[in-house]
Amino acid sequence: AAAILAGLIAARLGLAERVAEAKWNSGQPIADPPREAKVVVAFVTRAAGHDLPPGFARAFIQAQIAASRLVQSELHAAWRAAGRGPFAAPPDLQRDLRPRFDALSQALVEALAAAAGTLEQPAWRAAVTTAGAAALAGRSAAVRQAALAPFAPGS
Repeated sequence: AAAILAGLIAARLGLAERVAEAKWNSGQPIADPPREAKVVVAFVTRAAGHDLPPGFARAFIQAQIAASRLVQSELHAAWRAAGRGPFAAPPDLQRDLRPRFDALSQALVEALAAAAGTLEQPAWRAAVTTAGAAALAGRSAAVRQAALAPFAPGS
């Protein structure tokens, strides 16, 4: 279960790369508080349908959003430094990416629900952290830390 969850977190961050491309071309800011708030509400609502604690669900999705923002910021900084021009065929946020984010959100809720009885157990959290570190090995330390924050000791 920990490896599945870690893989889904990694997949969500993979979509963040495509979001970065779309926002690079459009000039949209990376942070989108109104959209992010809708994502949080939808995720917490979906999680409640699976009897997941709302506080954990909120912390989890907020951590994923923060990690996504970091991925986008890192890419934009690298592209600015390289003098990158626009992408030839960036994805459309609404049409191409949001349905994929929605599907991943459902899969993430289901993975968390499958582990519902172990969410607070240190051994399970350590397993997610270990699996997450492996799944996110190509990401910066800041992105790994943000994405896995809900599983850190004391969270």
